Amino acid sequence: MPIPEHYQLADGRCVPLRLYSHPRARRLRLKVRAPGQVELGVPPGCSQAKALAFLRQNDAWLARQLTLLLTPISPPEQLLLPAIDEQWRLNLRPGATRNRVSRSADTLTIAYTEAGWEGPLRGWLAKRAAEHLPPWLDATSTRLDIPYSRLTIRGQRSRWGSCSAQGSISLNYKSLLLPKACVEYLLVHELCHRRHMDHSPRFWALVSHYLPDHLQRRRTLRLTERTLPRWLHG
Repeated sequence: MPIPEHYQLADGRCVPLRLYSHPRARRLRLKVRAPGQVELGVPPGCSQAKALAFLRQNDAWLARQLTLLLTPISPPEQLLLPAIDEQWRLNLRPGATRNRVSRSADTLTIAYTEAGWEGPLRGWLAKRAAEHLPPWLDATSTRLDIPYSRLTIRGQRSRWGSCSAQGSISLNYKSLLLPKACVEYLLVHELCHRRHMDHSPRFWALVSHYLPDHLQRRRTLRLTERTLPRWLHG
């Protein structure tokens, strides 16, 4: 039974469906992308019948997410960055000929073009992360006595970080919106991959050595992910 190129929800809506796979995936994953495309991640060996059953089981969730995509994003009045203990009031000014972000005291003023305010705000957040995450990672690397080769700040959609076999670590600038304890977990997690490039029992034992409460931090991270603002995922 082939996976269809479109999926029809119980409410009658029909949406594009893209199938993707990853050799290291362990479970089915479902994502909704603008402008309404559904992505189904399938692990190796998963049957098409099981994949379709998974879609049907998550029909209500898909319907909610697709409806949410059609709902305009309301501009926020403030920006909270718990990871670095910052709180900014936002002053949004439409109609600019070019995007510009300036700050004074506790206020961010964002002058933006017709393309919207979300892009300039994400750009500013990425710059802020580039100021704070490198020294934070350096300090953690020194404390754990685990070196790394380089750091890249990115805006991944579904990953908070990664570590290559060459020792290059990538961190997500969106992590500034996480609790400080969650960012500390992410830094330790990626540095521990310098010792074990997998998620084996040895890897988790090392993470637990440095962070005995890592399971609670992971749970907090997963819960916080669900509450992040929509503008962050443009």
